[in-house]
Parts: sequence; structure tokens; C-alpha cells
Amino acid sequence: MNANTFQKRLAVSCLSIFVSSLTFSPVALAADRYWRGQMNNSNQFENPINWSATLGGDGGAAAPTASDTAYFMSNSSGATLIGKNVWIKSNATMNGLVINQNMTGTILLGTGSLTVGWDGVRMGSGRIIGGTGSVAARGGYTQTGGIVRVGNGTFTVSGSFVVSGSATDFTSTGTVILNGGAQNLNAAYRASFTNLTIASTGATTLLSDVSTVSGTLQISTGATVSLGSYALYATGATIINYGTITEGTGYISHTSSNVLITDASYAEDNALTPGTVYFTVTDSDENIDGTAQDTMTITVTSSSGDSESVTLTETTNTSGIFRGSILASSSTSYVASNGALESTTTSTISFTYTDAQDTSDTGSDTATLTITASSAASSSTTTGGGGGRRGGGGSTPAPIATQSATSSQPAAAPLPEVRGHLSVSIEGQQVVFRDVPVTEWFALYILSLVDAGVISGYRDAQGELTGEFKPGNSVTYAEIAKMAVEAAGLMPRIGSLPNNRSARGQWSSGYIAALEERGVSLFASSGLDVNTPAPRGAVLQIILETFGQTIASAQGGMYSDVSAETKFAGAVETATSDGIVSGDDGKNTFRPTAPINRAETAKIVRNAMMKY
Repeated sequence: MNANTFQKRLAVSCLSIFVSSLTFSPVALAADRYWRGQMNNSNQFENPINWSATLGGDGGAAAPTASDTAYFMSNSSGATLIGKNVWIKSNATMNGLVINQNMTGTILLGTGSLTVGWDGVRMGSGRIIGGTGSVAARGGYTQTGGIVRVGNGTFTVSGSFVVSGSATDFTSTGTVILNGGAQNLNAAYRASFTNLTIASTGATTLLSDVSTVSGTLQISTGATVSLGSYALYATGATIINYGTITEGTGYISHTSSNVLITDASYAEDNALTPGTVYFTVTDSDENIDGTAQDTMTITVTSSSGDSESVTLTETTNTSGIFRGSILASSSTSYVASNGALESTTTSTISFTYTDAQDTSDTGSDTATLTITASSAASSSTTTGGGGGRRGGGGSTPAPIATQSATSSQPAAAPLPEVRGHLSVSIEGQQVVFRDVPVTEWFALYILSLVDAGVISGYRDAQGELTGEFKPGNSVTYAEIAKMAVEAAGLMPRIGSLPNNRSARGQWSSGYIAALEERGVSLFASSGLDVNTPAPRGAVLQIILETFGQTIASAQGGMYSDVSAETKFAGAVETATSDGIVSGDDGKNTFRPTAPINRAETAKIVRNAMMKY
């Protein structure tokens, strides 16, 4: 034997010894399991004798595990299985569950849980009766026949949920949760839910109507429900939306619970006097975007003939409660769609709300607006102008401009007064503005902003209200910041340190910080002195940006003193186009760099609230 042959034989011998010394463990592979119970006088799911590894084979193959698919009533299972029960007395886990069409027995869950993997649940006949345990189907749930009664536990599906077939019935008294990615919900009129939670990371798309959600319908944060052309009937249910509802031509059927004409505290008010009138609609399925405050538009009418649109804004991102207001006044005539509800005599104020998607969801309310004889005969000194003709000058009050009688704004009316001066309620305290006669054009605008919580007048060093509004005083950047924040429904950043040094340690710091955070351009400059008067154009720029409005590029030519290159020209032209201002009475001027007084600003802010 030569050396090479010897070395080869030695290597083979060593390899054989090494291989023979190894111990191989069997690897669990996915398998099918066929139910043979009752043929063995046992109905317990967990008993190995009830399971066969082959179709029609003998029992003893062990109960299904997480890698197995369980089959009930395959064609060769035998008639002895018909009408029998299967008891799951502990927690069962499998990769798939198939219940064939010739199954007439019942799978009873009791307190145990059932977890099905990626192969999902396919059910063509028989019954599943749930208890308090949970059911989870990662791969989806398809039921084309049979009856399912899910108890008070959860039924979680990560794939599509499909219930179809003329004799099919799915009922859950607990909570059904869709928590996969993009999922389909096709339940037709064969499935009813007590509680349905959409927690999908992608869109859950309806492929049929959903007949019943009777308890709670919840769309979780980050989830989207796409209704398409289908209806989801949740009449009487509680609807909570933290995500997004995409309606298409479909809708959620849900009865609105509250349609009211109210006072400033949004309590129903059937007897109105001229001033601000408030409206509230509670309709939780109109909370379309759970990440932002939704809006809706209603039409308010007076039996005198006026008709106005009012925008209602959701009180929070998820409340489904929408509120808004409009000024109501007496007038010798009315102009429709001018942002003020005008009545020539005592009249009935009414509005009807109809869900834009679901016309069966409707409600209405009426109230009487009382106009006294003296108020009906009074004349108007208001106009749609940009807050008057002259602004204040520094700390010395400027004369308040009288305005022409050609008006599209609310006329003078019997406002709440004490000895001829405006009486308002602020923080539960009755305050008389001794410098605001109720006969002045600006009194109604001041009343409206007080009612809305935007303004409160001056306070002394101790924080007590002085009873002064000082309508002729120039408005400072700090003052317009407060008015803009309150009017737009923002929150002052109390305790935050603004970048603007002139606002630090001042009463206005929280409001300036809020507008810095909002990205209002004029407060981006740390060198701005917020305690100096703000010019007319700057006030419009601040208001438009605070309300999130797009400011168009300036074109020039709208006013003789506003060219395309004029500072704040874009804000002036945008506000004019939107009907917020209209310039000086009888002139083609606006004076964008002139100071503006508090009376004029009150009117502009009120107009912006009504418009935006």
C-alpha cells in the first residue's frame, strides 16, 4: 500500500467515526391534523387520540401545535362526527383552522383562548361558541357558512375579515379588533358587532355595508377607515376617532345627539336679544380627522328673510362637538350672506343640520330674536370698511371714526347697557365699559369679542378690571398677539420663554411664545418691541398667519396707496378679497403703515373669526 492510499483510507475512517458519534434531533415541521373525536368517545380538543396525521387515519397523532393546520369534518371523517361538540378546555394554538362545509357540530371555547397563525381561519359550516377567552387570527378570517357567537373576550384579526353566504351569521358581544396592515372588512349583513376597533397600521377598506355596531366604534391612532361607497351602521353607538375616516360616497350611519341654538355657555337659549348667537351640533361621525379639529358649515335663517352661513369648529380633535356663532342685530333692511344675521322685526331664528353624507341624520332648532320698537327704528352707522378711517396715535386716544350708512355689517341694536354704556359679563363679573357707548358702531363688535373670550378690557396693577376698553388707543403688537391667539382658539404658552426679549417677563410672554411656535413671521424677529403700536398692515399679517391662511402674492392696484412693493401688501389684498376689510370710507386708500386703534381692530378680528 502506498502512502497516498493509506492517507485516504485513514481520512475516510476518521470521518465515519465522527459522523457515527453525532446525535440528530428531529425538527418539527408543519403538519396537518384531522379531527377524529367522538369516534374515540372523546370530545376534548387536547386529547391526542382525537387527532390523525392523515386524512381518514387513526387517532393518536397529538393535538395541533403552532405549526399545524387543524381540519374539522373532512369528507372522509365519517357521519359519526355530525352534530357533535368539540371542547377546547385550555389554550389552543395552531397555524390554520379549517372547518369544512359538512360540519354540523359545535366548537366550544369556554374560558380558553384560540390563536391561529398565518393560515388563518376558514369556516364553511358548523358553529363556534366563544366564552370569555380571546380569539386571534393572524392570517385572516373567512366565514362562508355556519354560526359564530363570540363572547365577552376579544376577537382579533390581522388579515382580512370576510363573512358571506346567505345562511352565515357572526355575532360578537365582546370586541372585534382589526390590527393588521392593509385590511378588508367584508361583513355584508351577516355580521354584527357590539364593539369594533380599527387598529390597522394601513387602511381598513369596506367591501360591503356593515350592518351593526351597537356599542363602541373606535378608530385608533394612526389607523384609517376607507368607506368607499358603503355604509357602516353605528346608530346609537359611541364613536371615538383618533385616526382618519375617508368617506368617499359612503358614510357612518349615526344619529346626531344635539342640535341647539345657545347662549355664550352653549346652553340652549330660546329667547334671544341682539348680540352674538351661538350654535352647537354634536355629531361624532363628523369627527373625520382625529388628529385635527374638523369644521362644518350650517345655514342660519331669520323669518325676516336673511340667510347666513356659519362655520362650526370642533371643540377638540376628537370631541365630535361643533360650535360657532354669528352676530344678530336689528336693521331697517338686510343683506344676505354678509356675515351678520339681520332682522327688521322680532323674528324666528332657525337652523337645520343634515349630515352631508347621511341625509337621514338631521336635526333642527329655533329661537325667537326679539327686536324692540326703538331698536327697529334706530339708524345704522356701520360699514364693511377696514375698521374706520383713522387710527389712534400712541398713548393718546384718537377720535373714533363714524362710518357711512351704506352697510353690509350689523346695525345698531339694543345692546346690554347701564346708563347708555356697554354692559358685559367677564369671568362671571358684570362690567360696564364707561368708554363704550352702546350707540357707537364698534360696541357690537366689542360685545361679540367679549362673549367669545377674546378681549376683556384693561386691568389695574392688581389685575382687577377697570371698566375701560379705550377704543381709541393704538393696538400694540402684544395686544394683537393676545387677540389673535384667543380668536384662533390657540393656547398661550404659559411658562415658556419667548425668543423676543421685549416680551420676557411681560403679561404677553405666553401669547408671543405661542405665535413664535405658530411661525407668525413678524414675531420671528427678536428685535421687535412688542409694546409698540402695530401698523394696520401688520395687524392683518398677524391675523391671517395666526388663522393659518395663505397670503396671496401682492398684485397692486386694489388701493391707491398699496402697490405690489408695499410692505404687507399681500396681507392687505388677501384680507380685502376675503371680506375682512375694505379700506377707508369714500376713498381708495388703506394706509397700511398707519397705526390702528382698538375699536377698528375689534371689528377686523370679529370679521376674521366669522370668515375663518
